[in-house]
Amino acid sequence: MSTNDTPRTSYVLGAREERVFVGLGAVEVVALCAFLALSLAVLMSQKSAVGGGAALVIAGVGVAAAWLPIAGRSGVQWLLIGVRWAAVRTGGVQRWSRRPETFLRKGRLSQLVDLPGELGRLELWEAHDRRGTPVGVIRDRKANTYVATLLVRGTTNWTLEGEDEQARIVADYGSMLARLARDRAATSRVAWVERTLPEAPDALVRDLYEHRAADVSFDDARTRSYLELLEGAGRQADHHELLVTVLVRGAAARRQAKRRKWSNRDAPHLVLMEELALVASQLELAHMEVRAALSPSAYLAALRTGLDPWGRLAFEQSFQADESVDESQIAPTAREEHWNRVIVDGSQHATLWVEAWPGMRVGPGFLDPLLVDSDGAVRTAAVVMELRGPRTGARKAEHDVTEAEAAEATRRSIGKRTSSRVRKRDQSRYDHEDELADGHADVRFVGYIIVSAPGSDPSVLETEVDRVSMQASGCNLRIERLYGAQASALTFGLPLARGLR
Repeated sequence: MSTNDTPRTSYVLGAREERVFVGLGAVEVVALCAFLALSLAVLMSQKSAVGGGAALVIAGVGVAAAWLPIAGRSGVQWLLIGVRWAAVRTGGVQRWSRRPETFLRKGRLSQLVDLPGELGRLELWEAHDRRGTPVGVIRDRKANTYVATLLVRGTTNWTLEGEDEQARIVADYGSMLARLARDRAATSRVAWVERTLPEAPDALVRDLYEHRAADVSFDDARTRSYLELLEGAGRQADHHELLVTVLVRGAAARRQAKRRKWSNRDAPHLVLMEELALVASQLELAHMEVRAALSPSAYLAALRTGLDPWGRLAFEQSFQADESVDESQIAPTAREEHWNRVIVDGSQHATLWVEAWPGMRVGPGFLDPLLVDSDGAVRTAAVVMELRGPRTGARKAEHDVTEAEAAEATRRSIGKRTSSRVRKRDQSRYDHEDELADGHADVRFVGYIIVSAPGSDPSVLETEVDRVSMQASGCNLRIERLYGAQASALTFGLPLARGLR
């Protein structure tokens, strides 16, 4: 970006947070120590030239596996992915199909009992907000977390706003995050999912027919010309949907309920409803319209739509009201995982991970090529955020700066060069400490892009992946495919606030 192209208001996104030692993550450090220990053992047991050569080779392999990146991951990480994929292939979980038995239990607890492993142990509960409106709550028994989701849309036309107004909206959004980042808060994560969904070929025509003025005649030449234009829109007629998910942890919710002397049994629901109302009020201050909190049936529809977008047109009418839920359509009927994609019923998906955000200064609309200019692609963009309170964030920032200084000193002592990427990462830590001192929120976040296509032909999906990857490149995002973990990665694009470790 040239100097003249630099936006008046610009932002710098921090480097991806890693626990590092001399440029290595925890997994790489453990693996390197294991390789060096094995090398030393070989050298001690074979005190010869052959033993020395073997020890040197083992140590070299360990150093290469720990330090050399391949497609955004180290050799050690790829080894773990390969082991995991081998377990999937040999463990009989690559293919899953729903049993014909009943899979939805009713009562006080509605529990999904026959789902693929990556969605196992989910329970659907019904809570009520302050007005008594039913709200769907998904509990993950394994993680002991509770999530609820808001259906949201913007109150302004983003693309028509000037850069100054866009910057003001982004500033209000940042202020919202700062207000939500509280010490000892029950809210652990906030995630947003923005997705484009396929529409029926005649969706635009039907919308015109249903909302036309009383005096509009379809015999008029101008009206017929407009109808022909709408009919020719084809795949461009996609539906944008924005969901904001709030996650609370069971232990934190019970601690907060104990301070307020609430019932321990209902504590997670009460705390989650309170946090959901708080997030909704803050979203409205940030120029967002909260249309509704998802009811139990709407939550099921949102999950099902994420798994099979092309099945949405067939089953969406079943979720108009809680009492009309068609149980046979809640869970997918089949799922098949491949190395680079996953097939769920009539849809196939490829999940991409945002390995690096822009390293340069960007303007408020830097994600427009991906989020606004969808060009008919069916894709999901998800960002999962962990909000830290001021004291926790300050301690973490100070620790990161100290760690960066120690790592730099170690690199100098062993004569290792500091790469440009590491220098930028370390500088972002210094900048982040200054930002926290200025009152900004401490947010740890990760982004994913899920690309979807109908059917099971891999070439169709690859065409869509190439198209969306080009849009992501226009945002200066560096993305990598999550090979060997596509089934679990697909859940990162669902309103469950997953994907942040």
